[in-house]
Amino acid sequence: MQKTDELFTSAEHNKSTAGPMFVLSLAALIASLAISSINIILPELVSSLDTTFAHVQWVIIAYMLFLTSTLVIAGRFSDMFGRRRLFLTGIVIFTVAAGVGGLSQNLWLLVCARAVQGTGGAILIAVTMAMVSDILPKNKVAPAMGLIGSMSAIGTGAGPVFGGLILDGFSWQLVFLINIPLGILIYLLAGKYLPGDKPLSAKAEASVDYPGIFLLFSAILTYTLSLKLTGNGFDIANLALCSLSLLSLLLFIKVECNSANPLIKLSILKDRELITSLISNFIVSTVVMSSLVIGPFYLVVALELTITQAGVAMAASPLTVAITSSLVGRIANRYDLRKIILTGLFIIMFAAISMTLLKVTYGLLGYLVCLITMAIGYATFLSTNNTLIMTATSSRIRGSVSGILNLSRNLGLLTGASLMSTVFALVSGITDINTANSHKIELGLHAVYQLAIVFLAVAIIVQIIAIRRSGKTLK
Repeated sequence: MQKTDELFTSAEHNKSTAGPMFVLSLAALIASLAISSINIILPELVSSLDTTFAHVQWVIIAYMLFLTSTLVIAGRFSDMFGRRRLFLTGIVIFTVAAGVGGLSQNLWLLVCARAVQGTGGAILIAVTMAMVSDILPKNKVAPAMGLIGSMSAIGTGAGPVFGGLILDGFSWQLVFLINIPLGILIYLLAGKYLPGDKPLSAKAEASVDYPGIFLLFSAILTYTLSLKLTGNGFDIANLALCSLSLLSLLLFIKVECNSANPLIKLSILKDRELITSLISNFIVSTVVMSSLVIGPFYLVVALELTITQAGVAMAASPLTVAITSSLVGRIANRYDLRKIILTGLFIIMFAAISMTLLKVTYGLLGYLVCLITMAIGYATFLSTNNTLIMTATSSRIRGSVSGILNLSRNLGLLTGASLMSTVFALVSGITDINTANSHKIELGLHAVYQLAIVFLAVAIIVQIIAIRRSGKTLK
């Protein structure tokens, strides 16, 4: 009888969490689609809005800048005002901004709409990870994190195909406007399935750390903006932005130390587990971004694939991440999470070493083997790293930690895009894709992954130290 009762309780629990997980999975999907589905329509935007390729890049940059800059703020607000309340606010911001973008006939209005949409995307990303840890028992968090990671990867991989299909049959505006019915659907489902928040107290509103918000936003925004400008070389503008970012960060630390209700409780950064995960997250994201930045050049120039063929080949990575994240999530609870993270890092290291040995004569198959191997390692690392930290974090600060964790990932992606493309350009000497040759592209690829190996060695050493210092097995 007791066993029957336990099975009934388990079935009821699974039923009660199925709805929230469906909503959160859709949120992860729509936030990632908003990044990758826009890339394919940039050429159309150039002609339709009568602008230049350099200017139209800001449609992508604005979204990423504001998404990255508001992740920590969104996470902290979810701790203060409630996750469901903030999630609903985030989907409204995201959806309305997408609608404005789809109706825009002016480039800079579209850019502003994308910046606001990025803020909504940051809320969805930060709240989703924190809420998964809230609504599920610890032994169910790993599979859920794997599912969220899979949905994000599917969105990233399907985005260009999704945007291309819409552009072929309709107009570029629909790529934005399609978010309106999707956003309304998610809002309605969230209102029905997401668990309610506690009543909002006057104390919560009075405790908003506005100076901290401004300074942290300024520090992250100026840092990411300085990275985006390195495409033209490092100059006085980059130096000024980096200096402003450092100054804002120092002022932020000073303000937080003296604040009664800080945006980030700096004491949590004394946690060795969290610091280890943040460092590894940043490094891995920097390395993985190499495939997205360098891969198209190698496929198109060195292997002489068409743009369409290269796009299909690149889709192997997010597809692999989606499948692997789900599989790792299902088995992670049976093993030491820290050792699974280390395994993921070694797989990425193996893939990076293979990339340094890759020759053009190995063809597409050789590149895909390396790319898929790296994707397997990345998915193994990411879903397990997120699970380790979120299950060990108190629900009172889970939103803040989620924001910081996602911030380290996004800063790694942005840093990788800037640093690795610079190294590639210097070594390959590529200035014009029409005059580039496969040998130089190959040398550039090798140089990028040689640097990646150094970074990964640091991440592996940090993880090994963390395992040895840990007094217990983390599961």
